[in-house]
Amino acid sequence: MSPFLRVLSEQGAVPYLEKAEIDALLATPDRRHPQGQRDYALLLFLYNSVISLHRNGPV
Repeated sequence: MSPFLRVLSEQGAVPYLEKAEIDALLATPDRRHPQGQRDYALLLFLYNSVISLHRNGPV
C-alpha cells in the first residue's frame, strides 16, 4: 500500500469543500497572467477529476 493511501485510511474520510469554498478557491488565481491561467486550469482539472471519481465510484 502506498504511504499516501495508508495515511488516508488511517485518518478516515477526507473532508470536503462547500460550493462557496470551491468558488473562492477558483477565484484566487489572477487569470490575466499566464501563471494565473495555469493555476486556474490545474485547480479546475483537479476539481473535475474528483467529481468524476465520485460519480464513477471507488477505483
